[in-house]
Amino acid sequence: MVDAKIPDFALPYGFLLNPRGALTAGTIRLKELSLLIDSTSIEAPYEELRRIGVEENALLKDTHYTRVRAFRCLRDFYALDLQLPVYRVFRELWEHDSAERPLLALLLASAREPIIRATAPYILRRRAGDRVDPADLEEVLGAEFPGQYSETSLRRLGQHLASAYQQSGHLSGKVNKVRSKATSGPASTAYALFLGYLCGVRGAALFGTLWAELLDSSRATAQGFAAEASRHAWLEYRHVADVIDITFSQYQPLIKDPEDGQH
Repeated sequence: MVDAKIPDFALPYGFLLNPRGALTAGTIRLKELSLLIDSTSIEAPYEELRRIGVEENALLKDTHYTRVRAFRCLRDFYALDLQLPVYRVFRELWEHDSAERPLLALLLASAREPIIRATAPYILRRRAGDRVDPADLEEVLGAEFPGQYSETSLRRLGQHLASAYQQSGHLSGKVNKVRSKATSGPASTAYALFLGYLCGVRGAALFGTLWAELLDSSRATAQGFAAEASRHAWLEYRHVADVIDITFSQYQPLIKDPEDGQH
């Protein structure tokens, strides 16, 4: 199982290396994200998102404080800034198929939250039906971030992570959570490949990144979705013999140094 190493050159695209604290405050807030996006246009800038989310209470919170807090968590998880490629492309692909939205949300949140990246390999190693407890995720975090979190914080993070993976479809069950299969498709596959591309990965290796693994699909299925994404013009997918070439000409203006994938 691979992990996601974020190179420094990818940070301007919207990736984050350090935890922002959003997972300590709550989960990935898929419901609130959906409310916010459903209340705004695809081209809505950050300022408009904040106004509609906080001032017009699209997030449906009881107080101004809880609206501000919820919006801050959404910003930390999802950037909400069209100037950042990780959000701009996410926002466009969000419109394709509502069934893929939970996975799209986790993919973007994982680009922004290293705690998700640190625990995803553990989730992905579990087989369908395997039980996953918040305590298991606490243990993973304790090993990945030794001495960084108190027992109370680890317990809270474990619970919030379990909820996050349930929202994305990787876990199911209200009380006892078990491993399940997330719903992927051409949009989420295009986005997973795009995240790897932003980090300098090219060719067939794009199907081996952490984001591609989070799709919960076989290599053959992911390649089929990539071909379908190519027909939507989200990417260009060419597969001849053993050679795979994937490019993103539609989004290339968002990417610096397009010819130097490894930087």
